[in-house]
Amino acid sequence: MGIVTASAATSAFFDTNIIAFLTEGWLTDKTEATDMTYEVSLQELIQGKYGHKAYGTSLADTIKRNMDRNWMPAVGSVILAKIVTMGMKSLGVNKTLNRTVRSIGMGKMVKF
Repeated sequence: MGIVTASAATSAFFDTNIIAFLTEGWLTDKTEATDMTYEVSLQELIQGKYGHKAYGTSLADTIKRNMDRNWMPAVGSVILAKIVTMGMKSLGVNKTLNRTVRSIGMGKMVKF
């Protein structure tokens, strides 16, 4: 559920997915997803060259605009993830997945 929450927050604040936010400009080439738009990547934040700054839009204005546009889908994603997690737990799917993960030797890295 943590990755879903992180992705929802990244979408709400920066109008992009978690992978693009973390990797664009560092591990991957910049794409139209975060280049001179309201979508912001981590590299842009660190370098201070984000989104519409070239057009005079501040980071606070960019985040406010993104929150106005994306808060409902972000909240919906977190609520849906919680419902799915509760459903998996009540059906016992978590125990089965954890047993499988331990059997392949990844029990300390992955837990459901």
